[in-house]
Amino acid sequence: MSSLNGIRAGMRLGSSFRVPDGSYSSFKSFDINFLNLPVYRADTKEEFALDALMLLGSVSTGGTTGGFKFLFSKLESD
Repeated sequence: MSSLNGIRAGMRLGSSFRVPDGSYSSFKSFDINFLNLPVYRADTKEEFALDALMLLGSVSTGGTTGGFKFLFSKLESD
């Protein structure tokens, strides 16, 4: 991603810069996650790839029960 709302990585922002209010999952005024469901978050692409491989390994060795256990262990709530 080269920019987000016109802000690029390494850009110096003035003291008047502020983050807009709202949820990360909001679309205009409608909050997509209005039920506050648990969500999966990965900080890096490598973490996502590792989690995907571990999920595949959990499903292949433990079946769907193992996959669901791994999946539910990775979900977060705000």
